[in-house]
Amino acid sequence: MGWFQASPEAEVLRPEVTSGTSYGTAASSQSASRPRRRSALVVALFSSLGGFLFGVDIGYISGVEVMASFRDDLNGGKPMDDATMGMITAIFALGALAAASPPASEALMRAMSRRGAIVAGAATFCVGAIIQGVSFNVPSVLVGRFVSGASIGVLSTNVPVYMSELAAADERGKLVAFYQLAITLGIMIAFWLSFFLQDAPHGWRISVLAQLLPGGVLAVGMTGMPLSPCGLVAQRRRGEALKVLQEIRPEGADVDLELREIEAAHAEEMATGEATWAQFCSGPVSKIGAVGVTSMLLQQLGGMNVFMFYGPRVCEAIGLSGFLFTAIAGMVNFVATFPAILLVDRYGRARLLQCSAVGMMVACFGLAMVGNFAMVCRSSVGQSEEQCVIESPPAKYTAAACIFFFIANFAYGWGPVPWVLCSEIFPMKYRAKGVGLTTSMSWLGTFVIGYFPPMLISSIGFNTFWVFFAFNCAALGFAFWLPETRGRSLEQVTAVFYRKFEGGGPSKLIKP
Repeated sequence: MGWFQASPEAEVLRPEVTSGTSYGTAASSQSASRPRRRSALVVALFSSLGGFLFGVDIGYISGVEVMASFRDDLNGGKPMDDATMGMITAIFALGALAAASPPASEALMRAMSRRGAIVAGAATFCVGAIIQGVSFNVPSVLVGRFVSGASIGVLSTNVPVYMSELAAADERGKLVAFYQLAITLGIMIAFWLSFFLQDAPHGWRISVLAQLLPGGVLAVGMTGMPLSPCGLVAQRRRGEALKVLQEIRPEGADVDLELREIEAAHAEEMATGEATWAQFCSGPVSKIGAVGVTSMLLQQLGGMNVFMFYGPRVCEAIGLSGFLFTAIAGMVNFVATFPAILLVDRYGRARLLQCSAVGMMVACFGLAMVGNFAMVCRSSVGQSEEQCVIESPPAKYTAAACIFFFIANFAYGWGPVPWVLCSEIFPMKYRAKGVGLTTSMSWLGTFVIGYFPPMLISSIGFNTFWVFFAFNCAALGFAFWLPETRGRSLEQVTAVFYRKFEGGGPSKLIKP
């Protein structure tokens, strides 16, 4: 089956979108009038604006924190200490963690559909941007960053799942990978915006308030996107579900068969009653949850966000222009994500993760070695701390090449694939809980990477990259263990993991 299933908690219809169509009406006939056509690709591209907002919020802070106007407006022109800088960066992840936590995400699903949650997340994002943009002290910026983080927590929980719900099995990986592509586009644009505004009066405020444009477009535009047919079936709106399938599937597609498969899977899952946390935390489902949690934590702990959050600082240690270098790094991140879209449904999730982890290990090894042998530390007059920098031109270019190589390898593998994986591995009945849990773990990892690296870099320098080398070794081992899921329906993906853990599984066929 090619549809991402949803439990009743995953898609609750608001009164204004219900039509009163009975569950067994003649609307199931293929002869029913087709609505206007709109491909799943178009819907996925627009909803991926949620990923774009994610990327913008990651990317802008690294440039803003080193702007003179940021220090002037918030700290009287004085540099901020590592703890304050780390909290400004990391509190965003705390907000996302709170909003993406299973209790919060489930409560939101009971109040509105996934589409409605995306609208609410985009509107909240705009509120957070306004709070930050008009701030004149650190506490108010922290509040704004927390609110923006909460909005991204909502979006990161719902956008990939919404995209999966509208995707067929043979293109699910590609469409969900658009989410990561949108993140990298947002990071790149935020980097370049900070580059051009670095010397502008109140340039950091412009960088923040510019986020209102994509946030507003997503909030308004999503109201015109279709609801999930899986959620419509769960709410006994069969006729509406059929219309959505007819709208987003190509001419000639057997939407009747697909709809019957959705109904059968929903009935099978609901036969044992509503999902509980006790059930989720036991048996093979708990092991599937551990797979998702591990993939999301390794995605963050591999070290990518060190370059996203603290790129200018790392580049200053290399002895290169921080703003320009990170702006170019944003372009590398964006361009290198395209192979994931082209290859994830052809060569598979596990293969991309394996190659990606090896590349990141090599890059971390190179950065650590350059730091050990080429870093020169000196004490300047009037300064209590040593200033460490790489002075040798060959070492500078080697370190720069390692950073670009790391970013490129992350972009096609460990960047997009965990989002794809977590959107497809959970049984329909437990999907809302599973996606909420794994997304929360992603944000926990983001908080760790956002808060601790400034202190690590200050204390052990480029030896910090030995830590990330170790995590990427673990990521490689995980990728070799992971069963492949490409080309399989969602029921078959579940069966693959049941067989991996139990030696058996659901009655559905496992072959792709």
